[in-house]
Amino acid sequence: MKKTLVVLAGCCTLFCATAGSVAREKSRLDYAVQNSAHTDGRLTPKLEFEPDFQSRAGLSGEALAREYLRARASRYGLKATLENLALRRTQASLYGKHYHFQQQIHGIDVEAAEIIVSVRGNRVYRIFNNTFPVKDAPKRVAKALSVEQAYDQAWNSLQVRGKLMAKPDAQLLYVLVDAKPVLAYQVDLSVENPHGAWRVTVDASSGAVLSKVDRVLPRGKSAQSMSGKRAHGPLLDRLRAFRAYDNAQSARSLKHRSRATGSGFVFDPDPRTTLMDNTLKDDSSADKFEGAYYTRTLQDISFADSKYSLVGPWVQIVDFESPTNAPSTTTDGSWTAKRGNNAFNDVMTYYHVDKNQRYMQSLGFTGEKGIQEASIEVDSDGYGGSDNSYFSPVGNKIAFGHGCVDDNEDSDVILHEYGHAIHHSINSNWSGGDTGAMGEGFGDYWAASYSLSTPNGDQFNKNHVFNWDGHGEGNPCWPGRVLDAFGAQYDSNKTYGAHQTITGGFQSDELWSTPLFQSLLALMQAGVSKEAVDTIILEAHFGLGSGLKMPEMAKAILATAQNLQDNPGVGEAFLSQFVKHKILEVPTPALQNLGFEFKDSGGNGSADPGESLELLVPIKNVGTASGSAVTAVLSSSDPNVRVLQAQAHYGDIAMGAVASQSGPFVVELDSALECGKEVTLNLHVQFEKGRALSTDVTLTIPTGVAQGAALSVEPKVEIPDNDENGIVQTLELNAEGTVSNLSVKLDITHPYRGDLAVSLESPAGTKVLLHDRTGGSEDNLQGVYPQSLVPVESLSKLDGEALNGTWKLHVSDHANSDKGVLNSWGVSAVTGYVCQ
Repeated sequence: MKKTLVVLAGCCTLFCATAGSVAREKSRLDYAVQNSAHTDGRLTPKLEFEPDFQSRAGLSGEALAREYLRARASRYGLKATLENLALRRTQASLYGKHYHFQQQIHGIDVEAAEIIVSVRGNRVYRIFNNTFPVKDAPKRVAKALSVEQAYDQAWNSLQVRGKLMAKPDAQLLYVLVDAKPVLAYQVDLSVENPHGAWRVTVDASSGAVLSKVDRVLPRGKSAQSMSGKRAHGPLLDRLRAFRAYDNAQSARSLKHRSRATGSGFVFDPDPRTTLMDNTLKDDSSADKFEGAYYTRTLQDISFADSKYSLVGPWVQIVDFESPTNAPSTTTDGSWTAKRGNNAFNDVMTYYHVDKNQRYMQSLGFTGEKGIQEASIEVDSDGYGGSDNSYFSPVGNKIAFGHGCVDDNEDSDVILHEYGHAIHHSINSNWSGGDTGAMGEGFGDYWAASYSLSTPNGDQFNKNHVFNWDGHGEGNPCWPGRVLDAFGAQYDSNKTYGAHQTITGGFQSDELWSTPLFQSLLALMQAGVSKEAVDTIILEAHFGLGSGLKMPEMAKAILATAQNLQDNPGVGEAFLSQFVKHKILEVPTPALQNLGFEFKDSGGNGSADPGESLELLVPIKNVGTASGSAVTAVLSSSDPNVRVLQAQAHYGDIAMGAVASQSGPFVVELDSALECGKEVTLNLHVQFEKGRALSTDVTLTIPTGVAQGAALSVEPKVEIPDNDENGIVQTLELNAEGTVSNLSVKLDITHPYRGDLAVSLESPAGTKVLLHDRTGGSEDNLQGVYPQSLVPVESLSKLDGEALNGTWKLHVSDHANSDKGVLNSWGVSAVTGYVCQ
């Protein structure tokens, strides 16, 4: 019998749908938590999870970490003797211990080059590698500069006119310049003018300044920034400035203080949220704020010289930069100041930082597992009075500005900046990659997470951060940021720094904060505690180093969720959010039907009423994981169609492979079926043995032999993203007669059909607009015009024109981020059907 290849109507890619079984969810997470490698020319792994490694019996801790590194040294380009590594830090977290091995050349550290082995019991569960394979170590270089000379070079290059705000530091190390190690001093100077936490890199041989970077982490780019601003005035002598700083520190440390308990007025979290009043402004009358004040206990403040001061074990209010404003004190331990008096800002800052530290300790992060578990210095009226705030890793300090709304009248700003301090405490190499955006995004998340625990915090603009310092009606101090930037999409070809404007008008910070915060909301709604989610996110940061990208941090969060929670739905909630923003793509089988062949009992090559058909449906795996135990079941809801052989087996289908079923499907068509009517079948495909993944595809078989003209093609070409010229595809129709009852079959896969414009051009050059950027975020454009799809312009516009000639399809994409594929298209001018 004759075999006929029929192109499916609606040929499509089948992706696994969400399944409810626990086993499936765990496997989905396992697929998502994949290892990553360096993409900067290093052919070595960067981040690895659960490596397949069997150690000698009884090994744990540092001994296990060293054994792992010796056994896998070649994998990372290291020497098996580990002579170029030095154990620099052993860090404990809730789940394990993290052994930080610093890479060295000639016994001198290489900047940010470390390999971290994370261990739990006798198991290595994570490796972070930022070492640089060095086949031939550079020759030893005799440094020409002393530490003091390096300080001089850095100081002079900055032209310092303002005092030191933190203890200076200089370290001799190798830095990479054009991928080559150069011996240099890294000098950290936090100065008031030019304002910044400056890291100046000085060549140890020549004395040349290789780079100057301000490491201050401000709240936002849209607000004022003091970075690098320089006033007129005399240059300061370095040695005198160093001595002045040391003397000031010595004077402060001589005081003997005892612990006490006090009280004070605070906003918690901010007046707009407490009062649920978005019209409240900085210049609103004082009486408008009365209902927003709470009296809160101030724990472990200091008592000395008959005065109570806001100096505690976890935070201390100091004045280390302009404007000069001495920290407030009281004689009875009670602070009654309200907004407009900086004593109120002192209390706000002390209370919220102290409370947040105690919260982390309640989660288990204390003692050797502590995060920022020391008294951080905070200037409650600093940053030159600008409308911004910052954390400085040089000296581990925070300063709050007072432009427009005082920044520390809003707990969101306080905890956002403390979020930077949290990062610095866990990972002092938090830099490079996407860490700029992630640091800001985490700070926003951390602040918003706290707000959910406050009165009205879960009701009033919960998807806003900086509800009082930003946002608001009228003319707000600044726009603030949001935590529901659902349209923000990750591009793996880009690097995301802090406060960058990205496609769609969002900020890079929001690209990270949104999936974190939306995961929190979803999990809380599902009954998971806020504390559990915060714990996962904090724990995930341990054991990581420099150069992290968002997908890597996301994988660390998923792996941590699996480690800390028995409920796989917790990790699944995070994964769903990361996938929405394209931060993660889950490796999964994707099965694509390739049309089908059938044998008809009549032998004319068409499906006719009264015949039985044998169908062969080949399937290709175009996904990123193999599909196993693939089976399919064919069915139809048409009473004139009977499926006699419904089940088929495909076995395992590797990535890129094509498989045919074990035997044909058999379908019988009733003789009462109308000639020319399309027969619709449903193919239910199951795959991934033990995971119950399944999906459905519709197969359409025309009956009879069409009279007239019809032709379709399958170009399978990509549609250029955000290109108004798009693509033009042609087909040559060799037919007599003129156009009548024209239809156009179209199959475009695209995640956002609202981006697309599609038009048909006849051989005579007449264009008909079929689709013009409608449908919003709906997927795909598949069907037949004008039957299942409605054209913008009527196809009757072409009636009477010649059928014969070149037909053209114009397809264009008019927005960024989403890409599509034109799978197939065709034209048909059918006047009737003939059946046997």
